[in-house]
Amino acid sequence: KPVGVDIELPSLFGSRYACRADKLDALKRKVYTAREKRAESVTAEDFLVKWTRKEAIYKRGGTGVFRPHRIEADDPLTVTYRTQMPEEMILSVCGEQVRAVRFYLCRDGAAELLPPSALEKRV
Repeated sequence: KPVGVDIELPSLFGSRYACRADKLDALKRKVYTAREKRAESVTAEDFLVKWTRKEAIYKRGGTGVFRPHRIEADDPLTVTYRTQMPEEMILSVCGEQVRAVRFYLCRDGAAELLPPSALEKRV
């Protein structure tokens, strides 16, 4: 069954956008749907959660051009996690059986199963 996954590193996002409110508002205008734009002000973490969810939803479909402003981030088949291993990451998975997904950390040629305690469910 199709699955979409997206991972973002908040450290890279923060260094690129410095979490400035004006830049986040500009991103929100480009990326959020009309309904999402009406929500309260956006934080860098809120933006990354929505972004990873939209990318995972899009990747699950696997077709067309990515237009994030047309994808609602609150898809019920999408789950978002945060982990600190090996550094802070926000990752979203979209699919029919996302609760059965296992996450592996690959480094130095070896794969290591991340324990459930390493994953904080965000949404």
